[in-house]
Order: sequence, then structure tokens, then C-alpha cells
Amino acid sequence: MTAVALASGEASLIGTITTQPLWVIKTRMLLNTKPSLKDYDNFLFSCKQINQQHGWRGYGIGLGVSLLLSGTGVLQMYVYEGTKKLY
Repeated sequence: MTAVALASGEASLIGTITTQPLWVIKTRMLLNTKPSLKDYDNFLFSCKQINQQHGWRGYGIGLGVSLLLSGTGVLQMYVYEGTKKLY
């Protein structure tokens, strides 16, 4: 593996782990279909709900799949740099 593949893999992992909690909160806010929960538009209320229902592990829901799918970025950068050298 070249330095480009290692660097893109590291960046992909760090970016995915860092932004996963925000994606969980955003998804929960968008999927709110109960008319009685008007406060679900609030970011802090969403955080409290996740903590009450799942604890801190609730912010990592889907992290494994996201890490698996982040491998496509590594592959894309690896192929891009390889074809750039060939060209």
C-alpha cells in the first residue's frame, strides 16, 4: 500500500468516526413523524433522547457500516493516483 492509500484511509476513518454522532442526530430529527414531538426539531432535545434511550453507545449506531463504506474513498483515491501517474 502506498502512502496515498494509507493517508486516505486514515482521513476516511477519522472523518467517519468524528461525524457519525452528527449523522445519527440528523437522521433521528428527519425521521420524526410524531406530531406530538414538536420539540424534536431541537438539537439538544435530540441528544437527550438518544442518551435516555441508548446511552453513549447510541451515537455510534451504524458506525460499523459507515466504516465499511468509507473504504470506497480509499479505493477511489488509490485508483485516482495510480491513473494520474500512468497518464
